[in-house]
Amino acid sequence: MKNTQYIYQADQWDKPLQLDIEVRLVLLFGCKTFSQNNHCIEQVRAAFPNAEIIGCTSSGDIAGNCLYDESLIVTAIEFSTTKIRIAWRSVIGDDITNVCNELAAELPKDELKYALVLSDGHSINGSELVSALVAALPEQTILTGGLAGDGMRFKETTVWYNDKSEQGRVLVCGLYGEDLVIGHGTKGGWDPFGPVRTVTKSKANCLYQLDGKPALTLYKDYLGVYAEQLPASAMRFPLLLTDEKNNSTEVIRTILEINEAEESMMFAGDIPEGAKAQLMRANFDRLIDGAEMAAMQASAEINASQHSLVLLISCLGRRVVLNQRTEEELEAVVEELGTEHCYCGFYSYGEIAPLTYGEKSTLHNQTMTITIIAERNA
Repeated sequence: MKNTQYIYQADQWDKPLQLDIEVRLVLLFGCKTFSQNNHCIEQVRAAFPNAEIIGCTSSGDIAGNCLYDESLIVTAIEFSTTKIRIAWRSVIGDDITNVCNELAAELPKDELKYALVLSDGHSINGSELVSALVAALPEQTILTGGLAGDGMRFKETTVWYNDKSEQGRVLVCGLYGEDLVIGHGTKGGWDPFGPVRTVTKSKANCLYQLDGKPALTLYKDYLGVYAEQLPASAMRFPLLLTDEKNNSTEVIRTILEINEAEESMMFAGDIPEGAKAQLMRANFDRLIDGAEMAAMQASAEINASQHSLVLLISCLGRRVVLNQRTEEELEAVVEELGTEHCYCGFYSYGEIAPLTYGEKSTLHNQTMTITIIAERNA
């Protein structure tokens, strides 16, 4: 397994793209400007003519332990034995279960070890997407990925596949082979505060009432001076949900949109009625420690080679809170795993991964999610 990385910024590459006909997969993460930059994408295609090129827009791009904006991170992967299959579908105007069943049907089930999911991050219910994919794919398949970002604009996200870039798309990249090894880790680092409330009115990922009161009004009361900056400022105060009907499972949810007329909020994932909800706030050191713990979890059960690819998908909300300290969480990961690996990724509107080994994948917000992709004897 061989990984090569290039960075496009300020209308130029950090180094010339080198022709490599052995590369079979290229990951692209960048700002949406480049989804319309045909010349830039054509250069990538010319350099890697036999590769599947996949990616999505972001809220910040990761290469090594550095964060980039207004950039495109290109990571070219040459596998030794691993095989690749790609499926992508539009979710606009279609039932998400049907879409996920169609995606799964395009991926052969034999030896499917891992599925990377890249999805539109604005016009989709991430919880429904992940649940439907988990149900449609073979039970043993490890599923991780993220929802595309659009910085602090929250207007338009796209998914890239070869020469196409479209909104409302979901892409699944299946990796196959006996030599493929996958490690994964997911951690947060937020502290709950304030009263625990009950979700008394909701529908899918839209929250209307907490304790019988308008949810948006309550949220604004807690945000204080940040209320005028909604929905972006809500990244500072995510919601901790405890679903007692589902084994008291805890998840963190972040707002994507607000509706002033309905006094409601739309989140990246489901907000079930009857769930307990509590606001959370940042603890800088715990956020950075969370990234380090995610790295420890990802590497705990695999023997990663020096050629491993480390995919980092962290939440925009973490970036908003950490601000100038954002790169510290990236540095913590690299320090834990070592500098010999290739690191890439992006800041997202939602992260997809199992909480622990052996569990099914779920949608997370405000987490650092790490996936290590390696091959034995590579």
